[in-house]
Amino acid sequence: MLREHAITRAKDMLISHIRGFLTNIDNYSDICDRDYTKCEIFDKEPNVLRTFPVILIIAASGNYINSGFGDVGEEIIDENGVCIGIKYAGQLELPITIEVGTRSTKDRDILIDLLSAAIRIFFKRDLESNGIVIKDMRYGGESEILYDSDKLYIATLNLTVWM
Repeated sequence: MLREHAITRAKDMLISHIRGFLTNIDNYSDICDRDYTKCEIFDKEPNVLRTFPVILIIAASGNYINSGFGDVGEEIIDENGVCIGIKYAGQLELPITIEVGTRSTKDRDILIDLLSAAIRIFFKRDLESNGIVIKDMRYGGESEILYDSDKLYIATLNLTVWM
């Protein structure tokens, strides 16, 4: 799997799981009284934010981890004998950041906690069966920014995944 494909795949899987979880209010109606069915989810920073709450999923470049002396790179050769890639036997460790933007601190706190619980409890096994292992997850900072003469409240959840 190419590194760019790995990053895209991890982000797409998380977006799909989060979107599916939030659009069905029955998934979390017993946990909180909020409705996040219209929450926007982006994999890059949008040019204009129109609706809130909003979730932004960002991935950075990762590290390849050797799991022993047996890890080798095997060349992938096309039908013309040209090396088109390298199949690597180790793990890719990839940092992923989930940012939540809301209009109130209460929404920010509830949504980031809801996402944390959903990832740990509901998504974990399916992600693992698709080759994405959550190594660790931690809360990042909280902040507020001015946006269109209004305040936007931000919370961050940092994940490290192995692929």
